[in-house]
Amino acid sequence: MSGLALTFAALPEDIRIVRANEHGDSNIWFITGRIDGIRRNGDMVSYFVKYGGGSLAKAQLEGEFESMRNIFAIMPDIVPKPHSWGSLEIEGDTQGYFYVSDFIKFNQASVPDPATAGFNTALLHKLSRSSEKRFGFHAATYDGLFCQLDAGYEAEWFTLFQSMLSKARCFDRSTNGPWKELDLTMDCLIRHVVPRLIGALEWNGRKIEPCFIHGDLWEGNFGTEASTGKLFVFDAAGYYAHNEMELGMWRTTHHSMHAMKYRQEYFKHMPPSEPAEEVDDRIRLYSIKSYLMYSAHCRGHYARRQ
Repeated sequence: MSGLALTFAALPEDIRIVRANEHGDSNIWFITGRIDGIRRNGDMVSYFVKYGGGSLAKAQLEGEFESMRNIFAIMPDIVPKPHSWGSLEIEGDTQGYFYVSDFIKFNQASVPDPATAGFNTALLHKLSRSSEKRFGFHAATYDGLFCQLDAGYEAEWFTLFQSMLSKARCFDRSTNGPWKELDLTMDCLIRHVVPRLIGALEWNGRKIEPCFIHGDLWEGNFGTEASTGKLFVFDAAGYYAHNEMELGMWRTTHHSMHAMKYRQEYFKHMPPSEPAEEVDDRIRLYSIKSYLMYSAHCRGHYARRQ
């Protein structure tokens, strides 16, 4: 595997490589693999690597690395340690790019434990609250093929969310074409519902405190370590946001974490923002972005009608 071989220089200098093989679920965007090595002191170590070609892969992997690095700095126990990302030469004229992290062997559990997922996610949000006063991120992050967030920051959550929702709407339209009823509904939503629900978060002198969210926290981006039962997250597409934005994906019916127990466990540790009685309306609003982004990847999918 030439791509794996060319990532060796990104590993610590005291590592002697013993094998490198494809591993995991490679897809149309990336090839994934595992590199095993031995340190000078005799310890065995393993690394996960993914690589792909072209400018899209570069942007995706940079966003993932920066997101994972930020989560690792906040809660190092819940992510495989990210090591590096960079460029490599692959066959043909395409420029290649890679991402390397610690390798962790996960079991085949289809959904994470609600109590642990809720606790870990709430703690990530709590611990990140004082680290940034603006909304956004210094790197662009991607939801699959599409840039969900441009690099940069906004002073107001309303501005950033409205921009992200509008981008998702455009991506969906480019895949599925115009739909008059959806266009009318989205116009009303952006003009009236978004200002009302997000505006209420700052009534009576309240402020929305930016929290760093994973940004793509569906069941496929959780992993339970086979040897310890410890829960990890990976494939982050993070940014500073209103913390409840993370839960929008936990309400979508095309993913498997829409059961109320996941949100209930989260709110045990991170209570709903005020006005608390509107929390379900806010999460429904935030889920629309997830539905549209999924629909943009899956032409004709029922997510567009949700």
